[in-house]
Amino acid sequence: MLAVVCGFSAVAQNASDMQALMLFNFARETGWPSEDAGRDFVITVIGDNAVAGVLERLAKTKKIGARAIVIKEVAAASALTKSDMVFVGSSKSNQVGAAVNAAGAKTLVVSGKPGMCAAGACMSLLPASFQISNNNIKRAGLSVSQKLLTLAKDNRID
Repeated sequence: MLAVVCGFSAVAQNASDMQALMLFNFARETGWPSEDAGRDFVITVIGDNAVAGVLERLAKTKKIGARAIVIKEVAAASALTKSDMVFVGSSKSNQVGAAVNAAGAKTLVVSGKPGMCAAGACMSLLPASFQISNNNIKRAGLSVSQKLLTLAKDNRID
């Protein structure tokens, strides 16, 4: 159901596919600073090679607006560089707070483990849905579409 509502163009074969497609659609439904329009859209993945691989495949044919997508992988939040989106895999969920601090403003931090909005993540993935913290999104200096807020109405943290 979520896949249809979010407009996923492919059928997810497994959890990694679904998570990567959700991340891609979160990026499409987020208001990004206009001054970034001419730069690549950077997604950094911490601790989830499978999701990074799916994102790499998507990046070959998709864009976020007019921006080409670049996927980076790092082992820890301490290795983060400037990114538009950071995905913290569930195996590294203890690094969500550090990722939020290292990422800084104008970065959408998404956790692969439910409940991580309490640690500062803008969104946390659930098995077939997501949690969202509009306060954390605003704190990051971003905004998301009403569509995302409506989809997460039962999973809004604030």
